[in-house]
Amino acid sequence: MGGWRDRVEKFRGRTRFVVLRLMLHLSGEEAPPQLGLFNRVAQKAMDAEGDLQVMGEGLVEICESLLRIPSSWQAAANEGDLFWQEGEAGDYVNELFTDSAQRYLSDVVGDGNSNPDAPLALPVTRNVVLMLTVAYTGEMETLETDLTERFN
Repeated sequence: MGGWRDRVEKFRGRTRFVVLRLMLHLSGEEAPPQLGLFNRVAQKAMDAEGDLQVMGEGLVEICESLLRIPSSWQAAANEGDLFWQEGEAGDYVNELFTDSAQRYLSDVVGDGNSNPDAPLALPVTRNVVLMLTVAYTGEMETLETDLTERFN
């Protein structure tokens, strides 16, 4: 993501904002427990009303868990862009997050006849797609590299 503009903006002392979406397909026995972890971390983030400390700790927990089970990774991809203005970066975060929610139906659809007070029961799956939208300042070459090369 570097280039001459990158060098000029750094020279001018401007802050580099990177926004990206990581997508990871997990399959096998390890996928269902990961889904439980993802849901717990998401619930903690919602309960903390987006507190960055809580969200950061959750992200660390997810990453550490994923690194323990690389054999379950079936595919990985990333997409994103860099910005020199925080407002533009924030708009892109919202765009990626909204796109993910719309594309992958982030809401459970019931049959309409279920009891709203009954516990939610879903069939066990052996496939999970994790999508993380990440924003940071500075550079992190390992995230800015095309992850699809890992699976070739």
